[in-house]
Amino acid sequence: MGKLYVVGTGPGDPDLMTVKAQRVLRHVDVVMGYRTYVDLIEEILPEDVEIKRYGMREELDRAREAVRLAADGFEVALVSGGDPGVYGMAGVVLPIAVEEGVEVEVVPGVTAACAASALLGAPLMLDFAAVSLSDHLVPLEEILERVRAALEADFVLVVYNPNSSERRHIFEAFVDVLEEIVEGDRPVGIVRDAYRERQSVEVVRVRELRDLADRIDMRSILIVGSSRTRMVGDWLVTERGYSSRTGRNSSE
Repeated sequence: MGKLYVVGTGPGDPDLMTVKAQRVLRHVDVVMGYRTYVDLIEEILPEDVEIKRYGMREELDRAREAVRLAADGFEVALVSGGDPGVYGMAGVVLPIAVEEGVEVEVVPGVTAACAASALLGAPLMLDFAAVSLSDHLVPLEEILERVRAALEADFVLVVYNPNSSERRHIFEAFVDVLEEIVEGDRPVGIVRDAYRERQSVEVVRVRELRDLADRIDMRSILIVGSSRTRMVGDWLVTERGYSSRTGRNSSE
């Protein structure tokens, strides 16, 4: 029996992968995963490793193949962008691996929420929630209920998979809820291709978001501020209240 590693590759820049993730990828027999994630880390892989690339929406196929290879005695790394436990492959793999009696180790990575937050400043300094706008596995009504609940509770809201050509109506419905619940000048950070070659980072207002739909896609992360989120110079910061409690600047 071999072993299966589910490896978080972070946002795509090998410099932001953990030392553990890089060490695993350099000693396994097989590296497999969604082709975009594999391509981003190929430069650090040894020449003799076997690489298997998969397309979108082939999660079950790659999970079953990874488990099968590990059961056959291979050391296998199934890569997952960001962190494998956050909208990643860990939850797909574990039930299959347990059923087959295969040993699994989940290797964490920098998730998209943290990568986008770092580029924007510090918007996740207080309580926050994350939601995916993909209705591939969750009905739209349920997604919008979660969005509404997070906004009404005044959480900072991190939005994964915000828009695509196939589901413009979901983004429009999301913006409808935003405009209904929060004020129009609430800041929204938009990060696309975080730590990749075509990276873009900007902060807009809720009232501007609908007109920017064409610039937002599946490679984007949105961070909608709470009532405590402010622009501090060029940075988006959610204030925790340190200055009011201590009389000191929150950066001290």
